[in-house]
Amino acid sequence: MAQHSDFIGGNIALDFVNTVDGIRSGAHIDGLETYADLLQWAFAGGVIEAERHAVLQAAAGAEPQAAARVLDEAKALREAMHNLFHAVTHGHVRSAADLACLNGALAASAGRAEIVDGGDGFTWRWVEDASLDRPLWPVARAAGDLLASGALHRLHECASDTCGWLFLDVSKAGRRRWCDMAGCGNRAKVRRHRQRRERSPSPAMRDPTPKRTT
Repeated sequence: MAQHSDFIGGNIALDFVNTVDGIRSGAHIDGLETYADLLQWAFAGGVIEAERHAVLQAAAGAEPQAAARVLDEAKALREAMHNLFHAVTHGHVRSAADLACLNGALAASAGRAEIVDGGDGFTWRWVEDASLDRPLWPVARAAGDLLASGALHRLHECASDTCGWLFLDVSKAGRRRWCDMAGCGNRAKVRRHRQRRERSPSPAMRDPTPKRTT
């Protein structure tokens, strides 16, 4: 189940990519094992509201096979987005297939947004219906907007060897290394402290001869 502390990417598309906990090529935990996990993540991240969560949950119960297909689509989109963002952070060649996957999700969400008058201004709103892929619409839009923005120089990957989460560094200094200082950052700090202690000679190995004073 997603926790609010998991949303540290600075962009909902990055938070979606970060639903894999750990290095994809090694030990990791998939946070989207079921369609219910996808709904819970979307609700926790503000992608859908409580009423829409209930509507989609009921729709998934009525059409479990369709919900399973959407979950597969969600994971494919997530990995395509990860590959694109990872390529950006490491200066690798971007895959046309991954971009096509993202564009397919964008095409599926086309025509699902509308302008509404809030009284003090206009804003975009997603059409609320029972489409099972509803949680993916804002995610795909956010990914496209980020890739087309001028903020990609702020896109970084956590420096931890066991993490791999992505985030936007909006700090003034631009030197953020960790996805979360309380998590990966703190563990790295503890590890460095332990390594320094291990390199330091133990009291039994130190010269017991008292130093002369003048």
